[in-house]
Amino acid sequence: MFSKKERVKKKKDFEYIFKKGDNFSNPFFILKKKENNLSFSRFAFIAPSKIFSTAVEKNKAKRKIKEGVKEFYPLIKKGFDLIFIARKKGTFLETRENLKDVLNKAKLI
Repeated sequence: MFSKKERVKKKKDFEYIFKKGDNFSNPFFILKKKENNLSFSRFAFIAPSKIFSTAVEKNKAKRKIKEGVKEFYPLIKKGFDLIFIARKKGTFLETRENLKDVLNKAKLI
């Protein structure tokens, strides 16, 4: 779903978003948001080692977030860099509901 151009990949981009971006959070996620002046939004997904101890858990958490974002993708405003950081383990339904909550807080949908 997310093409190469729709992903935040460069270290300098991550550093800039972390430094200058706006934070929105709930118990399941932290969302970092920064305008990118492009005609599309770019995404990154992070599952920290402190919470998700194995690679399997990290990948599963990132997959759940990606699936939720794919569901809301048509509604998400264009022109932003978004980094989703998982804070808690949960089911897909919990992830989806909390994802919608954090996107509403950030006024992206």
